[in-house]
Amino acid sequence: MELEIESQFMNEACLELNNTIEHSIQNDKKEKEILCKRKDMLMGELEQLLTLVKQKETERTNNDYNLEVVKNKINKIVSRFKEM
Repeated sequence: MELEIESQFMNEACLELNNTIEHSIQNDKKEKEILCKRKDMLMGELEQLLTLVKQKETERTNNDYNLEVVKNKINKIVSRFKEM
């Protein structure tokens, strides 16, 4: 009988310890869940921004090319007038 009481006491102590641990980390688990969702959202936003950066780099490259074309046209015209 003493062994049963001791076993019951140990079971109750383990259960209480588990409950205490669960209660202690409950808020941390919620915060972890919120932070994980925020991380996912931020990663999505980052992917969108990276896509936009690549698009803008392409636009800038095209603009630089067009700018060079226009500069060359201007230089040719100015050159012709100087020759005259």
